[in-house]
Amino acid sequence: MATPKAPVKVLAVAMTIGFVADALAQTGGPDTVKLAYFTKQPVIEMAQKHGFFSAEKLSVIEAQTAGSTLLFKNLRDGVWDIGLNVADNSLHFRLNRSNPLGVTLPAVIIAGLDNGAGASLMARPEIKTCADARGKAFAVDAPGSGYAYVGYQILRNKCGFEPNVDYRVVTTGGTDRRYNDLLANKPDSHLVLIHTGWAERAEARGMTRFGTMLPDAVSAYAGVVVTASRTWLDAHGDVAVRFLRAVKRGLDYVVDPANKKEVVALLATDGDVDTAERIYEIMVKQTKGGLIRDLGLDRAGLAATAQLRDTWHGWDMKPDVTWLTSEKSGVYDLSYLRRAVLGQSEGAESGK
Repeated sequence: MATPKAPVKVLAVAMTIGFVADALAQTGGPDTVKLAYFTKQPVIEMAQKHGFFSAEKLSVIEAQTAGSTLLFKNLRDGVWDIGLNVADNSLHFRLNRSNPLGVTLPAVIIAGLDNGAGASLMARPEIKTCADARGKAFAVDAPGSGYAYVGYQILRNKCGFEPNVDYRVVTTGGTDRRYNDLLANKPDSHLVLIHTGWAERAEARGMTRFGTMLPDAVSAYAGVVVTASRTWLDAHGDVAVRFLRAVKRGLDYVVDPANKKEVVALLATDGDVDTAERIYEIMVKQTKGGLIRDLGLDRAGLAATAQLRDTWHGWDMKPDVTWLTSEKSGVYDLSYLRRAVLGQSEGAESGK
């Protein structure tokens, strides 16, 4: 009679073929998800605080990225599993070999979180007019991706300015870094494009709102999205589904009026409740730019994002927008979201 295989041997085989997380799930242990973002999101904080991740047998380890290049490098190398980033970054690193890593990556958008979240071009208090802004420094995470294009467009539409002609473009870092440098009056941070509550906090401290993404730059935009590599998704599809299910519960918690007091308290990191109330209103009640209730992807916003990049000659080879905004392009895959919220949002595409 054959001797049954010992569990330790089964685990060893699983480790050999690289499915440690699946083996742990079978024995009841949590799967680890390494999540990176530019700025901390209330939806994620509530999912952590109220056990929505743990209910899905997930241990979510959070990290803040210093910029888009580091984010996508670490997604490529398996240092991080999932990133929260502006959709334009995903397009850039997936389709442009000229991205800072010098190679395209199989980055896949699996859900949308917001469509801009109040993104605004903020300036030092003394900068109120185009004449004031001329010759000043516009600080960005990366000059050829993300919200940099939004800032360029605001300055072109409002002032007729061109980058590195009428103002300097300076690479500094992620959202939090740009916010802090603006308040500290750093010489290379006269103007910054910030979002997800940071613009409101800057305004409360006397900074000038020089322009807003909607409508001063574009009429639609794909803001923060959930991104993972195709390699990771193919090996951890069930983990991705459970992650999105927990995020959906976190989002539902944030937008529930019964939880407003708790969410506002979370947003009032510096004790400024009035500003936290303003941030809450943008996140929860703003039709354009706020949180996406079904976590879907606004294809019109994605098309506008791609077209804005084209305006600034940001494509190695201009893609067909109809192809890019279809799931056939591989730019996004909402099958994980459909599985996560089956019966609630079968289409899982905002504005469909």
